Amino acid sequence: MSARKTLDIDAELQALQAKADKLRRDHLLRLGELVVETGAHKVLDADQLRTLLVDARDKALAADRTAEHPAGKDGHGAAGATFPAKAAAKAGGHAEPEPGRPRHPDLLARPEAG
Repeated sequence: MSARKTLDIDAELQALQAKADKLRRDHLLRLGELVVETGAHKVLDADQLRTLLVDARDKALAADRTAEHPAGKDGHGAAGATFPAKAAAKAGGHAEPEPGRPRHPDLLARPEAG
């Protein structure tokens, strides 16, 4: 039988906490370096920079939510968008426009022979 290694959970927790703190400090330093490298600190005050970053964060979060749930709240979205093409194909029509015909309904006139 092998001897079991005793776990020092407190020591492991402290080591993980120290590692997390170091990662946070390194991350903050990198962000600060980015501000200096771009020259943003020369043309923006702290409030303007904060506002820009918050706006960028909000846009990124909204894009993530849209990517995760492309359908609208009612569940009809991406799947419903293909319905007209599927219905036309089932009815024997064309899912894609005929060659030489524009896709946009306002442009249904045949192109003039040139």
